Amino acid sequence: MRQSTRGWLQPCPWIVVLVLWVAFSWPSDAFLHIRQRRFSRKQTKLAHRAVAQDTSLKSSLPFANPDRCKEWRQEALAIGASVVALWTGLDCALDPGVRPLEDPIGLLKIALPTALLVAPGAAVAACARLKPTPADFKGPAGVVMVGDSLTQGTVSANVLEVLAERGRRRGQTLGSLVNGGLNFRALSDVGPELLQRAADLKPSHGLVLQLGSNDLIRYLAAPEWLRPAEEEWLQTYAEQMRQAALELRCGGEVLLVSPPPLGEALGSLEFDLGAKMAKAVEAVAADVGCGYVPLFEACVKFLQRSREVDSSAGTRGYSLAEFLPRLCLLPWRLYVGQQSLSQIQAEEETKLTLDLVHFGDSYAQLAADLLEEKLGLLK
Repeated sequence: MRQSTRGWLQPCPWIVVLVLWVAFSWPSDAFLHIRQRRFSRKQTKLAHRAVAQDTSLKSSLPFANPDRCKEWRQEALAIGASVVALWTGLDCALDPGVRPLEDPIGLLKIALPTALLVAPGAAVAACARLKPTPADFKGPAGVVMVGDSLTQGTVSANVLEVLAERGRRRGQTLGSLVNGGLNFRALSDVGPELLQRAADLKPSHGLVLQLGSNDLIRYLAAPEWLRPAEEEWLQTYAEQMRQAALELRCGGEVLLVSPPPLGEALGSLEFDLGAKMAKAVEAVAADVGCGYVPLFEACVKFLQRSREVDSSAGTRGYSLAEFLPRLCLLPWRLYVGQQSLSQIQAEEETKLTLDLVHFGDSYAQLAADLLEEKLGLLK
């Protein structure tokens, strides 16, 4: 029987579903033997309850609770199975050489490698589909934050959850802390509908806009001969920030946050561009009458202080080749291996980041300190 010349790329759907079901449903200890302490399901639930009384315990906890892990597995399985089933169905329809009903055993040889190719992408995409926390777009809102994965908090420390925990400990009634973050979102992706939706909530404490990290990633990923001139690109970014801020202002006080740095290498190209982006955001905030949150500057100071204690701090530079493999592995470490953010940072030997783009607990505390002050939550 003739095999398809493209057959090694197209597995049959049922075997992919089986492989993904095993990968996402089997107990995590069967896959990852983490050197640090592992938590049972019951221990994890008890630990997450305890953190409500003592937030200092959070750094030692698994990043995701059991319910969150289950939600992630379901999303990853659905995405992976759907994509592979569609791809395979199209191939079977277009190529008469692919006959899964007549020769299913032959397709077994191509099913496993394809499932492995699909799994990393499905794992990352599933993080973007997780329900936003602490709250989705609903009122009455206390704070609305529009951002990217650093706001969504499914592959990075969740700043809004830190703010919510601090408010509970102070006995404050802040209203809903609305998470308007989405993985991979750049400022250039934001349309007026999203901004109007955020402004319509009219939060009592303010609207926060933090975008720019993905804009910088895309800029650096392009070959130099395809990039716009640096000055032109920064002007475009500043104008997009200005337009977004003006559209949000009808909803109340607006805070513009400078995007944190890529990587941890002080003095690198990424840090230089990040500093220029921060200055652009600050200038826009002053021009349109918004508050400015110097998050980039706070991260730089943190790394500088860390370097005074540890000479290796502030030396891990960003590159797309280093970032992408770490990003593909990160969801597995968080939702299958159930590692804490501090465990991942210890293994990666980083001070602020997990994968050179997404951040750990120290970053969340820095950002929460700044936002509490600028939003007036400490009054």
